[in-house]
Amino acid sequence: MLLTHAPPRGVGDGDDPPHRGFTALRGLVAALQPTALLHGHVHPYGASVRQRRLGRTVVCNVTGWHLLEIEPGAGVAELLPGHRDAR
Repeated sequence: MLLTHAPPRGVGDGDDPPHRGFTALRGLVAALQPTALLHGHVHPYGASVRQRRLGRTVVCNVTGWHLLEIEPGAGVAELLPGHRDAR
């Protein structure tokens, strides 16, 4: 699992300069291939946020708070809210 402040560029980021994601995170995700990348920074202001994928990595905006109960051997992506929308 990779936890970042901002999202990768083009994957759940905003169009305005302060909310654009970081291009460098795309390369990091490609190299590490984490199951999930959890980020904040882009505030949905009540709008629903769907998960996205970057390769096999589920990218999820967790602005606010989220509780993840992870059991040994469980896939992290399946524990995230709305995981079915990540395809």
